[in-house]
Amino acid sequence: MFFDFTVSAVRASMILRINSTFAVTVPEEDPFCEDRPDLHVIAAGSLLGLTYRDDLSDNVTGDGWNDRDGTGFPVGKVNMIPVYPFSFTEYLTATGEYRLAEEIRNRNWTVLRDLHEALVEKLRYYYVVGGMPEAVSVYLETRNFIDVHAVHREILDGYRRDVSKHAPKADVCKIEMCWMSVPVQLAKKFTYSTLRKGARRSDFRDPLAWLEDAGLIYLNRRITAPYLPLDAYSQKEFKVYALDVGLLSTMSGPAPEVILEGTRVFREFKGALTEQYVCQQMLAETDFKPCYWSTSDSRIDFVFQKGMEVCPLEVKSGGNVRSQSLKSYIQRFRPVTAYRMSMLSYTEQEITMVDTFIAFVKSWTFP
Repeated sequence: MFFDFTVSAVRASMILRINSTFAVTVPEEDPFCEDRPDLHVIAAGSLLGLTYRDDLSDNVTGDGWNDRDGTGFPVGKVNMIPVYPFSFTEYLTATGEYRLAEEIRNRNWTVLRDLHEALVEKLRYYYVVGGMPEAVSVYLETRNFIDVHAVHREILDGYRRDVSKHAPKADVCKIEMCWMSVPVQLAKKFTYSTLRKGARRSDFRDPLAWLEDAGLIYLNRRITAPYLPLDAYSQKEFKVYALDVGLLSTMSGPAPEVILEGTRVFREFKGALTEQYVCQQMLAETDFKPCYWSTSDSRIDFVFQKGMEVCPLEVKSGGNVRSQSLKSYIQRFRPVTAYRMSMLSYTEQEITMVDTFIAFVKSWTFP
């Protein structure tokens, strides 16, 4: 059984229980799990309404859950599975490009070099359509980017309504300000003065945390040194990325033709859109929790832990990979493996060069 929109039925989302056979049941007074252990139930809902309490309720549990009906969240009895927008390989599969998706999953470098131009073109389409299932479905049906953008706008309007409905009332305006600033602040050090003249970190710390907890943004935090554990070297500075590259493209406003041309978009966005894509793939396809490293004259876009290694990843939006930042990082910290993603083909040398469209694929370990 599948229940959708469980956030709208708060009590329903709280009374679900999972027994030892992973069947989801209703409260203990109803012997549902004993009578039908064969029946498995999935409950789907947005994080927007699950994380934060209702300000109007006088009956809130210590963990922030609304307990007006006397039912608390079943801690330890629910498996939470985050669901992300389609990754690029999932998008290829959904659009019928099974061979391209399979070759990426198999890391068939010889074939991928032959398919390089086709994959770059598909990637640019993905930048426009994104990975939201409804947007992909409409694109498959109409092949019309105007229709795709209409779907994106409906989703974005829905997010704004949900913010008004679920967020603490004192923070609603600040949350909207942070959300609408994402295209401007994308992939660069976040500045509070962009939100409002004289704004301070303390004014927007909670609104940003709300957006991150709701899954609408990811805060890529700066580290001072690439040593384990990375969190021990985390700083207050961060870069912000959105949930989905397609939604971001619509929020940013450029016509689809600008993105599909390739050259102009990468000059105008200065690589930010490509960083958004890579971050999105990393979160959806791996367990990596990326951060970034920078000094006054160098910056590594992403740093992540792979086993007991700390790996730097530099992202280049086109084919020009000349940069001193990654070389400087390698000379200073001597990582076992360093990566650079660009529109060039895969090569393995001191710096492993990976095609941008390969990014991260769930079925294999990052090379």
